[in-house]
Amino acid sequence: MALATHPPLLTSPLPPFLSPLLPSPGRYPRANTGGCTKQALGYKVHAAELEAAGFKVFGLSYDSPKSQSNWQSKYDLPYQLLTDTKDGAALRAFGASKPEKKISRSHVVVAKGGALLDVRNAISPGDSFAEAVKFVAALK
Repeated sequence: MALATHPPLLTSPLPPFLSPLLPSPGRYPRANTGGCTKQALGYKVHAAELEAAGFKVFGLSYDSPKSQSNWQSKYDLPYQLLTDTKDGAALRAFGASKPEKKISRSHVVVAKGGALLDVRNAISPGDSFAEAVKFVAALK
């Protein structure tokens, strides 16, 4: 059942250092910018639907914890925002890291137990949450 539409740089199941991301969709290049806010608000609208299907929503970027916290409060985002500031290992593992600490807008759908179900890199902000919701709905 593990299906990756754009293969990441890791294998399924996820290694233990990524276990806080289980199960989850969502990654964005930079907090509090137009595209990232559109993506984040799309996941906000669909967070309850994704959670009802057994998935948790997380955001992941290089932004500092303070920046993440401010952005989360500003938009009342109902899900946890994670920071990959130390070495970018999680973002690289998902194939989303680009040179100079830039990120390819992405989402990842991970099943309980760590199986990668869907990885989408270089996806538009509106398509990211719409495609993640569509993918999760098709699993029923």
